[in-house]
Amino acid sequence: MGWARGRVPDMLPNSLSSAERDSPVRHDFIVFAGGDTSQGLMSLPRKRGVAYVAVLIQADGTGLLRLQYSSGASRKFCLPVPPFPAQIITLVDLAGHAKYFKTTASGLTGHLPDYAAVVIGANAGVIGMCKEHLGVALALQIPTFFVVTKVDLAPAHVAKHSLDTLTTILKHPSIRKKPFMIRSMDDVITCAKHLHTSNLAPIFVTSCVSGVGLDLIRTFLDLLPQRHQWSTKRAEGAQFMINEVFGVPGVGTVVSGTVRSGVIVPGSVLTLGPDVSDGTFKPCAVKSVHFKRLPVDHVVAGQTASLALKKVKRSGVRRGMILADPGLHCSAGWEFEAEIAVLTHSTTIQTRYQAVIHCEAVRQSAQVVGMDRDRLRSGDRATVRFRFLQHPEYLTPGARFVFREGKTKGVGRVVGFADEKRKA
Repeated sequence: MGWARGRVPDMLPNSLSSAERDSPVRHDFIVFAGGDTSQGLMSLPRKRGVAYVAVLIQADGTGLLRLQYSSGASRKFCLPVPPFPAQIITLVDLAGHAKYFKTTASGLTGHLPDYAAVVIGANAGVIGMCKEHLGVALALQIPTFFVVTKVDLAPAHVAKHSLDTLTTILKHPSIRKKPFMIRSMDDVITCAKHLHTSNLAPIFVTSCVSGVGLDLIRTFLDLLPQRHQWSTKRAEGAQFMINEVFGVPGVGTVVSGTVRSGVIVPGSVLTLGPDVSDGTFKPCAVKSVHFKRLPVDHVVAGQTASLALKKVKRSGVRRGMILADPGLHCSAGWEFEAEIAVLTHSTTIQTRYQAVIHCEAVRQSAQVVGMDRDRLRSGDRATVRFRFLQHPEYLTPGARFVFREGKTKGVGRVVGFADEKRKA
């Protein structure tokens, strides 16, 4: 699906009055150009007592668009819309403050990102949380690049000190990354091609005031390939990971999340679980499917979507549950085994230690019920068995997770389950 975006005054036809063209809009103006015809929605403010709220845009192969006002008036104009499908990039903005590390951990694990961008202010330099976020991204094996911004604000010697500090950290033996300063389009092409297969660490120097370096970032994002091979998972059974739950008046229960495998269409009968009470999976039907705020006839693996569920109460659905094809025979468990690495901890970790587990969309407290060492300190690695404290969860083998408790932070990988039936 191709897209074009910009401010309405720059894209509306010349036939509109100057007052209409200069009116600000509430959101960016987005035009989707799919197959023969597609639709987009935007909002215009009140003008002279008339509310231009519902605006319908239709595009065909010729680039001719029709703008339909809510008052009934209609105008046609031409707009440069890409005739061929273009790459759609989803950016997830995560918190940088230590207080909101829970949100950052959920975003790094729950949204299945292909890449991570660490934004550093040239005037502030590399602070403590920046190092922790970098450590979590590297431990989760997410390819990472760096954006040093506000170079127009920072004095030359301060900006140089920030870059030198970042370079020193990346070259540390525990990280072993190769800093690569991006200065030209050739550098962009090289890093975009090899970022997901090598230990390169691209560094962009930018300024949102002067605009320096922004063209390099745009090109870099456009050239980055998908890291997850979603095309191979479309032939598997459908599985949908629930990140958020809503109660929409007149519609019912709506869940949003990521399609991990298969294809989901309206009318699909899937199993929903694990249930809060007994951990079982119960059948439910998908009433409608929305992608990018538009109704669609299907969604495939790798896409984020919203599904309206039929005859399902809002109280019966929570974050971390999944919708799965009945043929997958999914089941939940209380305990799981994992290989963990402690990033930061002030004392020691022993049996009965409790922490919050962030594994994909799952977020729940768990207790250490066994490990292959007597105690763990910062930098140690071990095989540990966790037990959830509230209700059983569905985890996939090989899934990477983050655990936290106060200032303690660590990462791990699911390697097995206590219940032999759960492995099947």
